[in-house]
Amino acid sequence: MTSFHWAAGTARLPDGDVLVAGGYTASFNGNADGTTNTDLFLWPEGRFISGPPMLQPRAGQAAVTMNDGRVLEAGGSEGQYSLTASSEFYDPKVRAFTPGPALSTPRSGAAAIRLPDSRVLIAGGYDGAGPTTSAELLDPAGTAFTPTGSMAEPRSGAAAALLPDGEAILIGGIEGSYSGSTTTEIFNPSRNTFRPGPNLPGQLGGPAASLGGSLIVIGPEPAAQILDLSDFSLTVAGSGQLSPPIFSDSAAPLGPGRALYAGGQKSAGDGHIAYPVDQAWVFSLPASFKVRRHGPKLLVGVDAPGTVTLRAPRVVKSRRREGGPGTIKVPLVLTARSRKTLDARGKLRIRIRVKFVPHVGASGTLRKHLVLTSGF
Repeated sequence: MTSFHWAAGTARLPDGDVLVAGGYTASFNGNADGTTNTDLFLWPEGRFISGPPMLQPRAGQAAVTMNDGRVLEAGGSEGQYSLTASSEFYDPKVRAFTPGPALSTPRSGAAAIRLPDSRVLIAGGYDGAGPTTSAELLDPAGTAFTPTGSMAEPRSGAAAALLPDGEAILIGGIEGSYSGSTTTEIFNPSRNTFRPGPNLPGQLGGPAASLGGSLIVIGPEPAAQILDLSDFSLTVAGSGQLSPPIFSDSAAPLGPGRALYAGGQKSAGDGHIAYPVDQAWVFSLPASFKVRRHGPKLLVGVDAPGTVTLRAPRVVKSRRREGGPGTIKVPLVLTARSRKTLDARGKLRIRIRVKFVPHVGASGTLRKHLVLTSGF
């Protein structure tokens, strides 16, 4: 990156680029101040350029892309102990920041997510006394924040994601005793209320990027953590490790199966807590499809843009029409061209037309076409 950022406000822009805004630039030794510096990550070029400065320094702010393409940067800290309730918008069309409405409560480390009705939920965070239960909503036009129902538990640094039914889930974070939380809460946009959600199988160790039905967490833990929001199973991806371990980085999805993790701080090992870094990483998520009509689970690996390779882990049964009725068992290795699109919620949809071909040595010819639609 062109400058240091840890605890920055990071969000994906409508064109696929990522804004990394503000954060702290110095080591956390009692003199950390927020910055107005921003970086733009150009994707898929994979390089950073300097962005326009924010209107005021801030770190730990909530960042989310509005329905009109602007990025909200709300709250945060101007300095280590100086919270702010102010907000501002980044407009990618003119590459400039403009003032936004004030939060109802000054907060840092809050979770932010855009709801299906285009309102923005800001929940939890640190309010000066500790992690808070309070939450507020920003109207779709971005003109005013209003308080809404509170969470059952205080939490700061929680992850947020949309569920398939349009509700929002707040995941983990730091609770009132300043220990990691393994609880979740679900926000109902129709009632503007929270209710308890399922418990996590373990603590999440860093910032999370929401990729459709999964949350990808990369931080100081030994490796990347993948939380499946369909069953709340937690998987450790050994290839996702950062070396050295990074704290306080920020995350944003890059599109199909990839997420950006930018900045942060690393342990100095010399009495200081950490030093900032100006690095960034791209994490690629392996996808999986369950083909219910045919039984086996097909594992998908993206080899190149527009190309996927599918492998069936066990033999499958298919009906052979040539030469009379019958059933044969074949292990499959399939290659197909795919068409990738994002739906209104940003969930990846891949439509694949594949040809099933039997392994060498099978008698007869088996051809069967199937269109799979799935996502992650």
